[in-house]
Amino acid sequence: MFTSKGKIIELDVERYIKKSQPRLCPSGSSKVNHFELISHIIAKNKDYSSRIKMLCTVEKENDIIKMLKKEVFIYFSEKRAALVEYTLKKRFHIIRGIFDGK
Repeated sequence: MFTSKGKIIELDVERYIKKSQPRLCPSGSSKVNHFELISHIIAKNKDYSSRIKMLCTVEKENDIIKMLKKEVFIYFSEKRAALVEYTLKKRFHIIRGIFDGK
């Protein structure tokens, strides 16, 4: 997921993000990715929708990344920390896009 110069290969990460699947799926569905599961939950339960929306704000994203940098990334290599941060930012962006209809 990195080039020989240590840069993140965005296409590989985006493929990984979109192909990764939760361990549980809505009944009647075969394989869904995390974002399809979130879309399903939002469609089925409006109360969960507001909770998920509250948890995926830019402020929450920044708080989580700040906490990770302070408490978790100190145990990671620089490359791994960068990859986790990049992946997390992409996932937050995609989830917010679900609410924006993107």
